[in-house]
Parts: sequence; structure tokens; C-alpha cells
Amino acid sequence: MKKFNKSLKLGQWYEWEDEVSFLLRPFPFSQISNLADTTKLVMERFMYCVMDWKGFVDEEDKPFECNDVNKDLLFGLGGVPLLDFISHKLEELDKQILSPIKN
Repeated sequence: MKKFNKSLKLGQWYEWEDEVSFLLRPFPFSQISNLADTTKLVMERFMYCVMDWKGFVDEEDKPFECNDVNKDLLFGLGGVPLLDFISHKLEELDKQILSPIKN
């Protein structure tokens, strides 16, 4: 038997580094628009799954809000370590959706 953890759709917080954390939710297959374009798929996944973040400020030390414009900036300029972190945590979330029931 497996337990379906539907509460994960509400998101789960993950600490990254330097007091930055992300609220991530699983990426449903229904959100996939084009499997052939890998870059677009990775970006769609990032835009959908990153629900919020904490710990980012802009160059004026004002909070760097989590919205679609800033997600696009972070995706494009955040670098490979950030995208690897997000991808790894989303894989962890995927594994938690269906988990074995322990006796």
C-alpha cells in the first residue's frame, strides 16, 4: 500500500543558503505544454513550483518579492547551483507524493 500525500500541493519550505529559503510545490503533468522543448519545460516547472521565497533583497536592500517578473529574472540569472537545488528538492517532493505505508 502507498499513502497519497495530497497536502504537498500546498507547498513545502526548503532552506538553500545564506538564510534564503523557497516554498516549493510539485509539478503536475497537466502543466506540461511541450515535452520537446527542454528549456521551456524547465522554466515552466520553475515558474509553477516556486510559490514563494524568503531572504532575497534587491540592490537597495528592499525585499525582492516573489512574483512572475522576479521569478523570470531569478531563473535567468540565478545560476546553475540555484536551479540544481530547486530541481533536486522538486525530485524529493515527487518521491513524497506516494510513499510506502509503514507498519
